[in-house]
Amino acid sequence: MNNPPNRIKLNKDLWFNVQPDKIIFGGTFLPKGQHLTFPFGIRSGNFDLHLTKGNIQFPIIIIEHSNFLVIQNILVQNLLSSFLNNLRPIDKDLVNNQDFQIYAVNGFDSKSDKNFDLQISKGIDELKTSKTSKRLNIDQNSQKFQEFVEGLTSKQENKKMELSEFSKLKNSFGVAVSSKKLYFLMNNELTNNELSMFDFLNLDVEQIIKDTLGKDLSNYILNTIENGKKILEMDNALELISEIEPPVMTIKTSS
Repeated sequence: MNNPPNRIKLNKDLWFNVQPDKIIFGGTFLPKGQHLTFPFGIRSGNFDLHLTKGNIQFPIIIIEHSNFLVIQNILVQNLLSSFLNNLRPIDKDLVNNQDFQIYAVNGFDSKSDKNFDLQISKGIDELKTSKTSKRLNIDQNSQKFQEFVEGLTSKQENKKMELSEFSKLKNSFGVAVSSKKLYFLMNNELTNNELSMFDFLNLDVEQIIKDTLGKDLSNYILNTIENGKKILEMDNALELISEIEPPVMTIKTSS
């Protein structure tokens, strides 16, 4: 892919920016001009989550690399689950509704699979604000994203089939289309190799934190973010922040 994107807008509420040394989150859950920064701590050996406004940083928590290794697999899995947070077994309505047409776009032919990957790359380039931009808008409600989905399904070689036939495919991706709805169908490792469906992309940052870090620690982080949002809007923010010592997260493991 030419000029791969790093700033990705998922919807009107959330965007994130992936850089070599950090990830930045922003959206409507924060006041205008504020964002969350999560540096990878390449030099310090610590992840340092903080809230940022301009050049002012409100510290939230420090996580040592050795401790992060304990939770990274859980975090990755929760991120994937949140992207497809309504991933679910095939609805009975879809099975029984003759109005739906099933099209396999991936998993039924190796040549078609390669073309599918090319179409995805091309579509991502088209979702950028410009050819040279690294900002990617995959807001499912935007016209560009709708055009991307329509273009993918129309240009990509696909095979119309019965749902029972599609369910036998492995590492597959497809769509179920009716006059009123469109569902995505998948069968791969992410779905535990069981045929599943979903109809939108999502990322619930708050739930990811809770599922990964547990109730007590996640509540502390979320409450601290809320407090930081208010302090960063104050005229004496720098003075107040200078007195804050962020806690270091420690994970106890059995020997």
